[in-house]
This record gives sequence, C-alpha cells and structure tokens, in this order.
Amino acid sequence: MAPKSFPASLPRNESPPLRGTKQPGLGRTPLYCLAWKVNPRDIIPGKYGRSLDVLHHEFVDQWNRNIRVGGKPITTERRIPHPSVEMWLGGYEDHDVYFVAATNTLDAAAITDADIQYAKDALPSFKPRANVDIESDSVFRWYRLLQKF
Repeated sequence: MAPKSFPASLPRNESPPLRGTKQPGLGRTPLYCLAWKVNPRDIIPGKYGRSLDVLHHEFVDQWNRNIRVGGKPITTERRIPHPSVEMWLGGYEDHDVYFVAATNTLDAAAITDADIQYAKDALPSFKPRANVDIESDSVFRWYRLLQKF
C-alpha cells in the first residue's frame, strides 16, 4: 500500500496547513502556492517579451504599483503576501507558469480578499482565444511544490 501524501492541489477555499506543520500520517506540510496556473502560450507578450524573468518583474512591479495606489498600509503588525512567478511547481514536466498570490508560509487565514485582488490586478493580459478564466477553480487554487526533478 502506497503511503499517504499531500494532495498536488487544493481548491482556494481549502487552505493547506502552515508550511512545516507536522501532519499525522503525512509528515511536514510542504510548500503550497495560491496561484493562477496558465499556459505561457496564452499570455500576450509585454513590452519586453514573456520570459520567466520578464513575467516575474512585470507581475511584481505591477503588484507594487497596485499596493501604492490602493493605499495599502505596509506595517509590521501584519505580514502581507508577496507575489512571484514560478515554473515547474508540478515537476520538470510541468510547462505552465504560476502567478503566485500567496504561499502557506503565512497563515492562510491572514490572507485577505484585498491581498488576492492586488495580485489579480497585476496579472498579464491573455490572448482572447486562450479562454483563460482566472476565476475558475481549475486555474486559481493552491498548488503544492512537487519534487520531481
């Protein structure tokens, strides 16, 4: 019988435990990313293209602008999630790009709808024929970092 393992992904409303938390019969909780999973060919290239570095910088830069314009107070009282762009969360054969809004390194209960909205508003444009539904549970959910390299 194969040992139990953590699921590869979870719906957005089923937050994983905090990373590193010991779970009976499973071990320590791995890293999960609350992210939009997108095929890179569905992205309209920006001014500087669509390489991973460019996507990351454009996403994070736009998120920073959203935070400043939105008047989100940056305080030491609450750690806010910091977005990123990742590849290969599902292993080496995973060719999708993940626009990460948050991770389970912070308590999921502390992630607000406003935090998600700032990241959502920083997403790139998608090709119309790609039909990327950023509201869909099959696109926006918790993805576990798989160790399949």
